[in-house]
Amino acid sequence: PAPYAGPAARALASEMPGSELLHVLPASASPDASSSLSAPPAANPFSSAEESRKLLRIAGRGLDGWTAPFRALDAQNSGTTMRLLTGALAGQRWPSKITGDSSLRKRPMRRILDPLRAMGASIQARKDAFAPLKIAGAALKAIDYASPIASAQVKSCVLLAGLFADGETSFREPIATRDHLEVALREFGARVVAAKNSVRILGRPKLIPRALHVPGDLSSAVFFLAAALIL
Repeated sequence: PAPYAGPAARALASEMPGSELLHVLPASASPDASSSLSAPPAANPFSSAEESRKLLRIAGRGLDGWTAPFRALDAQNSGTTMRLLTGALAGQRWPSKITGDSSLRKRPMRRILDPLRAMGASIQARKDAFAPLKIAGAALKAIDYASPIASAQVKSCVLLAGLFADGETSFREPIATRDHLEVALREFGARVVAAKNSVRILGRPKLIPRALHVPGDLSSAVFFLAAALIL
């Protein structure tokens, strides 16, 4: 089956600010992971990205290696890509814009705008809630944010922004959500401390490359399993 979309997309997102090489096995065939890989090159977070049938090799540029995009970044239909990438873009020192297809432009983005603005980010949104998002770029400050909703995407967005902030950023949520990004960032050398319903990350870490194996997602095979059951 195709790689599980959540870990694959978050592994890619966590490597964007990293350095040297990341190997993700198997290759990122899930839509979210593909969007995460195709959108960022306009902002040049990778010095190179090579993809084969079973291997994705990425050479990152480091926290300060991104350059201003030459066009709007397209997250296609991936809410994960838009929310996570916005967190990383918020900490850059140049303006950027991220958009998506007609369906994605209808999904709520206010849930990530509130914490990012609290960190000092300057972001404009359609009706102050929807994409496209125009990000001015700013120096971010660490915050202690209590999320009113349990959302792994919001948490991941804030943690990625926290990479570029000075100090320790803390995120608290009503119940614990998926921790794929925390695991990936910790593997890459970031200082991430998780408790029951909270996680803290220290900004400006020195990230190191790792080889990762992204497991297959059984849900992608469920249609074939169901068909086999009724044969």
